Amino acid sequence: VCKSYSEPEYTYTAANIDLPDYEKDKFNIDGVLDEEIYKSLRWWSEQYLEGNAQEPVNVKATAYLGKSGLHVSFDVDDDNVNVNDIRSSIDNSGMVLYLAKEGSHKLTDNVWEIEILPNNYINAKRYLGGYYFGTVRADGYKNTPFVKTKAKGGAINTSECKGYVMEAYFPYNFLFENGEIPETLNLNFALQRSYDYE
Repeated sequence: VCKSYSEPEYTYTAANIDLPDYEKDKFNIDGVLDEEIYKSLRWWSEQYLEGNAQEPVNVKATAYLGKSGLHVSFDVDDDNVNVNDIRSSIDNSGMVLYLAKEGSHKLTDNVWEIEILPNNYINAKRYLGGYYFGTVRADGYKNTPFVKTKAKGGAINTSECKGYVMEAYFPYNFLFENGEIPETLNLNFALQRSYDYE
């Protein structure tokens, strides 16, 4: 004989998610590049036409060294944007940020490879001693990077999607020992594409 069972009442209060402090007087990290500061920043741009792309993929990126962290923004025109959470992040559409302090000449010099996906996902890896290590520096939400994305034309993984805009923030406490504030950084951007959802 089976007795009926009912779940106990849910009483757990979720913790507040405090985003890291960033320059809110300059940026509103929401996936929309409408802040005045974007007019004065230098932009890197590139155009790709490869694979089964119907139209060229246009990519623009910029970065800003803030008081407490690095701001990175991307504007991508792409008619085939696919992100499948089951796959490895490197097998999805998105951008890759390579980051190192100026003067780094080897992969072992605290070099970061950071995949930023248009589903608000960040996979940050650091190269140490011949191996990539997943991020372990985050000390609660306040020291954790985050990204906000707006799709263009329609939702990602649909034929209506024509690209995306991403704004990301990386606290120095996450990237460097003791939250060291760099004077300059070496940055490189790369487009990452997936041709289908499967």
